[in-house]
Amino acid sequence: MAEEIIRLTNITKTYKNKEGTLDAIKKVDFSVNENDMVAIMGESGSGKSSLLNIIGLLDEQTSGDYYLLGKSTKEYKEKQKAKLRNELFGFVMQDFALVDQYTVYENVEIPFLYSNKFKGISKTDKNTKIKEILDKLGIGDKINERSTNLSGGQRQRVSIARALVVDSKVIIADEPTGALDEKTADEIMELLRQINKEYGVAVIIVTHDRKVADRCDKIYHMENGKLFL
Repeated sequence: MAEEIIRLTNITKTYKNKEGTLDAIKKVDFSVNENDMVAIMGESGSGKSSLLNIIGLLDEQTSGDYYLLGKSTKEYKEKQKAKLRNELFGFVMQDFALVDQYTVYENVEIPFLYSNKFKGISKTDKNTKIKEILDKLGIGDKINERSTNLSGGQRQRVSIARALVVDSKVIIADEPTGALDEKTADEIMELLRQINKEYGVAVIIVTHDRKVADRCDKIYHMENGKLFL
């Protein structure tokens, strides 16, 4: 039976503004098991980004409960949350979020610098792990290339490699195909599906693109802070 990784119960996120308060998320229930590949669709301002920030431990809910690996996130200290962000989650963004002056290798290596999971790993083993993932994603020959010299699809593959290199259990992909042409977007979605099936990594995708959402096992819709199946 698949392990439940994420469970949100009655989650609300309220922001204060000049007019008073705004409920960006309203009593959301949501769960993800290992091997799940789910899409969240919704217009800008629907609450998707606020929800992703809570799921990825970048922000905290105002009320409700978030259980991560069976434990309430209220029980985690900030240092523990930072560790989970680095080791449990891999983030794939629309703008790729690469360091332009770094090579492909240096960009993929970044999580090793902040993770204790592989503390003490030899340089040889680290190099082998990075090379294997890049080869798997079809960009092994670009390992010493600066990221600025790559195409959009290649840059997104580097972003995915960086998300995978420390054995993340969950990939959070925010509009991962938004900056790509249709053919490249299809290739990236095929890669994410392959990673989901072969590695057992749960994938959460936020997208405006119905074709992208249709590649997932389950599609949620977000509207005015509420989440629907």
